Amino acid sequence: MTDRDQPGPCPGFGGSGPDGDGWEDLGDDGQLAWYGRKIDLDPGNAALLTSRGMLLNAMGRIDEAMADFDRALQLDPTDIRALVGSADCYLLKNREDEALAVLDQALELDPWDIDAIVARASAFTGLEQYDRALAEVSRVIGRHPGDPAAVTAFMQRATTYRLMDRYGEALADCDRAVALRPDRATVWASRGTINSVMDRYQEAAADFDMAVRLEPAFAFALAGLGDTYRYMERYAEALTWYDRALQQGSADPRWITGRGLAHQELGNYAEALADYDRAIGMDTGNFWAIGSRGNLYRLLGRYDDALADHNHALDLDPQESETIAERGLTYQAMGRRKDALADFTRAIDLDPTYGAELAPYLEPGGPGDAAAPDPS
Repeated sequence: MTDRDQPGPCPGFGGSGPDGDGWEDLGDDGQLAWYGRKIDLDPGNAALLTSRGMLLNAMGRIDEAMADFDRALQLDPTDIRALVGSADCYLLKNREDEALAVLDQALELDPWDIDAIVARASAFTGLEQYDRALAEVSRVIGRHPGDPAAVTAFMQRATTYRLMDRYGEALADCDRAVALRPDRATVWASRGTINSVMDRYQEAAADFDMAVRLEPAFAFALAGLGDTYRYMERYAEALTWYDRALQQGSADPRWITGRGLAHQELGNYAEALADYDRAIGMDTGNFWAIGSRGNLYRLLGRYDDALADHNHALDLDPQESETIAERGLTYQAMGRRKDALADFTRAIDLDPTYGAELAPYLEPGGPGDAAAPDPS
């Protein structure tokens, strides 16, 4: 299973609390408490509700954020920030059609609102309507090519290019975003994501490190360092960064799964299994965590449990060649030679790059023949 096609960081809210010294030092919980006190004193203030919703959204508390945006819009239906924030929550829940409906309202109020246009492009990207997504952000970039306000458009276009496997163009857009806003942690993290997908791990680590220097509690960048060091097979360092990311209060199941893989590589099987279980408990459709747990079960000799997870993962994505190959290895360990051969052959048909790795298992006298006799 791969974690390399996950979306990059959302353009993110830059904060709308007090600008005085010490605001950032409060941390998320302190800022949230500040908003709570202010809203208690002025419950009809839509701007405060919207700002708290933005903070809650950034903290991953999506349902609470949506509740604040809804309250703000009841007070002021023309609050574009609340509309865009609500749409962003829908996007995080993979409810793109609802996000688009809300964004239509925002764009009726201001057809050139950059955040609304970028969010609309994100919705089209989520629907895999990539040409429409590119058209949305490109009109913003065409109108504001050198404006730092357009940095989110470059970042979103980079994300769309990445999902289209157009990595060179994605990296170029990230370079433009960094040039426009080198003070913004999210632009460095976005470029780190692209560099990582391109297997440029040293460059990725440098980008994520810069993001963390700018924003030490930026969980996405901390987890990005965890992923990058794991790809570099520096598993102990990866664990340190995953732990720091998860300490920020953003318990993303992808990061927990990544930490589980690092634990597994270090032989910490109990910790790995606990992470996989936790990630699956948070997201029962977490294909990557389910498949990873299946592989660990096979390593532990728990073949029936492994097979159940492989089958569950393939129910979610029947064409995933790596999972089919992994199930073949489990069948082989169980002595089910015919089933193993069928899976190895199917995996190669779906992805011929597995040919060299799996070919020995298909040959008489190969590794598969060393398994126990096939009971079928």
